[in-house]
Amino acid sequence: MKYSIITSDQLQSAIVLIHSSIDALNGKDYSQQEISAMKKYQNKESLQTKLNRGAKYFIAVDGDRIVGIGGIEEDSVSTVFVDPKYKGKGIGKASMGLIENAALDSGITQIGLGSTITARGFYEKQGFYQVKEQFLELQGLKIKMYLMLKDLKD
Repeated sequence: MKYSIITSDQLQSAIVLIHSSIDALNGKDYSQQEISAMKKYQNKESLQTKLNRGAKYFIAVDGDRIVGIGGIEEDSVSTVFVDPKYKGKGIGKASMGLIENAALDSGITQIGLGSTITARGFYEKQGFYQVKEQFLELQGLKIKMYLMLKDLKD
């Protein structure tokens, strides 16, 4: 597995990965309407906008296929997804390590994220703790999420 920083020409491949992950992993926790809204929210233009604002996204590549993505924008973890076929192989954990190191290198000592119901257990295993339940409004739907934080140490 190779890890690198995403380039603009890889954004569409990353979106394909993100959408397949949302479809495969969130069905037990969210309705089809909510999943559709999540996929519309995660798009190439929004990723490009985040990159333009200075976000850093790491990708995991197996051969020529993107199988994982995760990023950080200021002190917020963003867009962490793993190809469902690679779930449980350490890609998410490795991506979080890269994100945390990037935060520490920037002098950030606490990072936060908005977690889906589906991903909350993963983030708890990475040392995040839940601050509160919240709702993300997408396409007129209120989608249940969790605000989570993690204190970082050098």
